[in-house]
Amino acid sequence: MNISISGRLFLFTGIVLLCCSACYSSAVFPDGESAYLPYAPDGIPFVVADSAWAADMLGNYRAVVSVSSHNGNAVVAVLPWRRSDLNPERKRIVVYNAATGLPVRNVKIYHVSAEKGVVVFQPQEHNETYYIYYLPYVMRRGYGSGRGDSRPWEDYLPASGNNNLSEEKSDMPVSLTSDKAHIPAEIADTRWLASLPADPETLEKVSLLRFESRIRFDFPTPMGLIATRVETKDFLAQHPENPILFTEDRAYPIRLADRIPVRWIEKGASETFEGSAMRNEYYVWQIGVWSPREETADVRLTFSDLVGEKGSIAASEITCFNQEGINWDGAPIDFRIDVEKGRVQALWCGVQIPETAHPGKYRGQITFTADGIRERIIDVTIHVQNEIIQDKGEGDLWRHARLAWLNSTIGIDDEPVAPYRAMEVDKEMIRATDKTVLLQSNGLPKAITVNGREILEKPFRFVVETQQGCVTFDASGAVREKMAGGLAVWNTSSRQEGIRFECEGRMEFDGYIRYRMRVSSSETVDVKDIRLCCDYTPRASEYFIGIGYEKYKGGFRPTHYRWDWKGPWDSFWTGGVEAGLHTEFLGGSYHGPL
Repeated sequence: MNISISGRLFLFTGIVLLCCSACYSSAVFPDGESAYLPYAPDGIPFVVADSAWAADMLGNYRAVVSVSSHNGNAVVAVLPWRRSDLNPERKRIVVYNAATGLPVRNVKIYHVSAEKGVVVFQPQEHNETYYIYYLPYVMRRGYGSGRGDSRPWEDYLPASGNNNLSEEKSDMPVSLTSDKAHIPAEIADTRWLASLPADPETLEKVSLLRFESRIRFDFPTPMGLIATRVETKDFLAQHPENPILFTEDRAYPIRLADRIPVRWIEKGASETFEGSAMRNEYYVWQIGVWSPREETADVRLTFSDLVGEKGSIAASEITCFNQEGINWDGAPIDFRIDVEKGRVQALWCGVQIPETAHPGKYRGQITFTADGIRERIIDVTIHVQNEIIQDKGEGDLWRHARLAWLNSTIGIDDEPVAPYRAMEVDKEMIRATDKTVLLQSNGLPKAITVNGREILEKPFRFVVETQQGCVTFDASGAVREKMAGGLAVWNTSSRQEGIRFECEGRMEFDGYIRYRMRVSSSETVDVKDIRLCCDYTPRASEYFIGIGYEKYKGGFRPTHYRWDWKGPWDSFWTGGVEAGLHTEFLGGSYHGPL
């Protein structure tokens, strides 16, 4: 049985002011905004939209086109969208009039590939702007919609017919400014389709103004836009080696696994890396390994010291998270890296820059080896700035400094970690930060307070019901001991009416309590029921979630609720705003969420 005590948690975000008082390189290094700046590989910029549109039935991406003149029947839009999604030809494309917010009925798709799309539609007026949405999907409502849901995970609207519009019956569409934009029920007029030429190139072309992402989170960045087949073929002709290596700043995370981004076509392969870090920062960068011709087996990176004019950073402080680290139990762990033919593997490297490091350039080398290839040397230069960053960069997600947490050993031992304080054991009383547990003589909780608020109306009872009646676990002489600053343990046992009860308990500094209860008998006992009785105060039982109640949603505590283990469900939480109690039963093999 697990018991987890929860209270109100306040997270304070500090403000770190960084002053640019010194610079040791004229180079301009990427930052958290770099990957989100407008990017135009074909002269057409990809940007984040000025305002977000309703995603349901429209998706997160659109092309913005302008119609200046036409013959009243049809225009063509050629869209070099450089998509990385699978099977783009299976996904619907819809066109909307930007001025009216209404969909265009007559649409025909001539060509769809990952590289580009050719869309023909009948404009409604001259000098108007149109939106072409090319990844529309059905919005899932609520966090539970992905669990126990009969719908497939493929939520993109499927292509259907010549115009990719749904033939399902629905109401007339509403404007794009509403909460839900509907795909029109009508399909393209057959007479209009018959009037179209076989070659769309003969039609008047629209002006492609830009590609837009709905919000910043959806922006593909230059690392998410694919290189075309022609660009890739030409690039390979210039690079006969296998694998081909690329170095990349942490501000441009490698996103594609089965092709290379257009950024690498423009930037080129590289076996040198140069970056900029603050003192005390956990600095991260990437090495991209592309194996276009054959598998690259057993990739290994070996690091040298980073040497500056007035000091150095030891190689032991540098790691590649893909090949080594610290396991969950604190033990070192190694990984084998194989890059399949045609695949791209991002190797994330990191180094702790000492707070005492002298500002300046630090140079070193990374030795790249793999089966059957010559040794490759990657030169690394890190410009250490004069500024000190207080949180190692963990507060700025674009720095990816939190990768260091993968190798953290915090919490492995039994000592408390900030902001928790050391525990106190005083006879039957155990105190942790803002939490107090008073134990009964049998070792079960008699009272629990969180933030000074009482959780229990009555003490816990562990009851075995036999044919002769109920036997409630009773014992005395429980031994309580503080094993460390973050751990207290106790145990007790008794024999009652032929039944032996054993109780082992342990409480950790964050309020986690784990019980191991054993019930046994040397003789035959006809048992009707075994139960744990917990009575909560009204203030600590206003809300309830778990064991299948309201199918994952929870809500106000019911007056009565009965459940079985078929969910499978094994835990519940009940509480109020300031305090509550999460209880989990671990007697079976299943261990899952609420």
